[in-house]
Amino acid sequence: MLPCGGFDDIKRVAKTILHNKKRFGESVHFVVKELTPCIRYNDFHMLITAGAQSIVDHTKSDAVLYDQIRLASMTKMEANYLSETSLFRQFESPVDESGFVSYDAFKSLTLNAIEVCRNTQIEYALVELTPFSSVPLTEAMSYSQMKRRGDIACQIDGRILIFFSSLRRYEIHQALLNVFAVAPSELFVEQSQYTDADEIITRLSSIQAIDYPEQPSATETESNNATPASRFASRADWDQL
Repeated sequence: MLPCGGFDDIKRVAKTILHNKKRFGESVHFVVKELTPCIRYNDFHMLITAGAQSIVDHTKSDAVLYDQIRLASMTKMEANYLSETSLFRQFESPVDESGFVSYDAFKSLTLNAIEVCRNTQIEYALVELTPFSSVPLTEAMSYSQMKRRGDIACQIDGRILIFFSSLRRYEIHQALLNVFAVAPSELFVEQSQYTDADEIITRLSSIQAIDYPEQPSATETESNNATPASRFASRADWDQL
């Protein structure tokens, strides 16, 4: 039984299984136990392809784990003689970066990943998050804790965009729980999800990257005459009122 306690363990576990299956063939049996929610669908298939006979998710009890270990001991799985490079190319995300990047970098990495993944088994999702008016964007961003390679984000026009470069739609909820230290439902009033390549391309093409200037400090605005809030406002001369 091989434990998998986080994103960084997945590749190591896959290498261990692949190496030992090549060495010992069907005489060695592997069951992978997920300790925390970290194994996505592409990781599952990578581990199975490497030679794991069962993946027990983090919600299952020790009794279920024991049953799977017993079942694995009674079954056989031949070795898969794929190279490590071939295995990872087939199932790993094509995005090496993680965390927040500039919008231009985000758009470029996302569009490139979509193109690379067109003829693979890798699926992905773009998530657009709009914070509550009571939650400043900087505060929402401060709760992010993106750890998985291939998960990238950016902030644009008061919103947060996240591209999960390897997951299925049903995994988005758990992925967001992993990303934020606070429940997303407490931070964001609106959430939009895009999992189709054409939808993602269209959405990114429609976004205008606008950098808003910082608001001046209170000391800079102290004046006898009020500064117009917009180009449609008239300057007020308080001495005349």
